[in-house]
Amino acid sequence: MFDLISDQNEDRPYFETGGVGRSHGFYTGEEQFRREMSRIYGRRWLPVDHVSRLKEKGAYSTLNIGSGSILLIHGDNGIQGYHNYCRHRGYKLVEEATGKRQSLVCLYHCWVYDRNGKLKSLNGTYLDHFFDKEKNGLLPVRTEVRFGVVFVALSDDAPDLDESLGEFGEFAKVYDLADLECVEAKDYPVASNWKLVAHNVNESLHFPTAHKDLHRITDFDDAGTYDLRGDIVGAWQSIRTGYNSVSLSGRSPAHRCRTSPRATSGRSTGSPSCPICSSGSRPTT
Repeated sequence: MFDLISDQNEDRPYFETGGVGRSHGFYTGEEQFRREMSRIYGRRWLPVDHVSRLKEKGAYSTLNIGSGSILLIHGDNGIQGYHNYCRHRGYKLVEEATGKRQSLVCLYHCWVYDRNGKLKSLNGTYLDHFFDKEKNGLLPVRTEVRFGVVFVALSDDAPDLDESLGEFGEFAKVYDLADLECVEAKDYPVASNWKLVAHNVNESLHFPTAHKDLHRITDFDDAGTYDLRGDIVGAWQSIRTGYNSVSLSGRSPAHRCRTSPRATSGRSTGSPSCPICSSGSRPTT
């Protein structure tokens, strides 16, 4: 039955047929998942956190990407990402999602690393006599900060970050993204392929039934997608008259957003009202 979903002519007019479906394996196939992890998540820059959550030295957060774990920690030279595993037996180093530590202690053999990823103590194990601690700190992950967003790349061959971001900076400045504060962070485990989550974020037809409070404030008929240079994909949706904030009340004392680039660039369609940007998602196995 699922194979029939993709048994369609890809040359047919989109709006006459409702679009082209993809096969069940495109969303659930193990080989497809491996390709995506290798070609997308393994080779591109990924937005993973905001600097407001990692202000102080020793502040950290962890995240899972595929079957691996990444540790972000504010060290002496700023925020840096590491593979979240002890160099001795590969034991997961930090289990908590967020916190603050000046030393990271592996629970297996109590090897100790500092907030800069350096191995400080082997805790008296037999390797003390010949093991070079200077060469065996935590394995770093390429880490950069732009517009208050922390990006990581799992490949040394990832393209230049600024080239990948393209026009994202124009929108980041409109929303004062670098100066925002994270008030609360929540994880929502979803029993779904990551592409379906992305599809859901980029369509608003379900707002009137599934998100009635949001539909009261925003107009899903006055919406569209950005045509941007770079890897960032986003969507916008206008706020209805009488509201100025995408919040429970629909009103905020904060200053109004400056005109978004799409209002003057001519690179996308829709009214020049305040847009709502979509966010990315991370896949897990």
